[in-house]
Amino acid sequence: HGHHHNYRHHHHHHHSTAAATNNSDAPPLLPPPPRPPPPPLPPTLRSALHYVALSAAVPQALIGTINYLLLGVFPFATSAYGPSRGAIILMWANIIGVTLNSAARIATTWLMWHDDAAIAVQCGLLVALGAGCGMFVIMPKTIPGDFGAVILVLLYAAFNMLYGFTDTLLFQQVVARLAPHPHTAPLVQPASRVVAIANQCGAAVGSLLALALSFVL
Repeated sequence: HGHHHNYRHHHHHHHSTAAATNNSDAPPLLPPPPRPPPPPLPPTLRSALHYVALSAAVPQALIGTINYLLLGVFPFATSAYGPSRGAIILMWANIIGVTLNSAARIATTWLMWHDDAAIAVQCGLLVALGAGCGMFVIMPKTIPGDFGAVILVLLYAAFNMLYGFTDTLLFQQVVARLAPHPHTAPLVQPASRVVAIANQCGAAVGSLLALALSFVL
């Protein structure tokens, strides 16, 4: 009733506006609890889809190309050790490589290093490991003897492990960037499809490069 009383009597009018101003000032003194801001996304849905898909699709195309290029030309590196030994070395490289690839894919459940900087480091390492294997393809027995064969197997296994890791993380990156925002959550599927297609394009390019190299080798 006090408020009605103030407004009714004009000589109290000044007082009442002061009280009202005080009241409106009160809530901002108690700041809302801080919430971590969601990662920024481009304004329109299409540009958000393009941004997220491209940031994952470009590395995916790159690593897909290297992976399938190596799959095609790696036997040339092992065949230098003679037909039977070469076949055994190739078998070991494939078994260890596939095992580590699977293990790395499982490890991404706990190790989510999929920010752009981490992905860039992983792609750099994959290029380096791919080049290491490529040295053995271009100049067989780069490192002579059994030691060289072991190094070759380890290089290829390390490449396969890291490939499985990065490949999986790129899809997790898409989900992590789009899923938290209600308006971009529906884009997770189409963006993932773009990333998967990028990998397949890389696979096609890498396989064709391997085919071209097989004529030279």
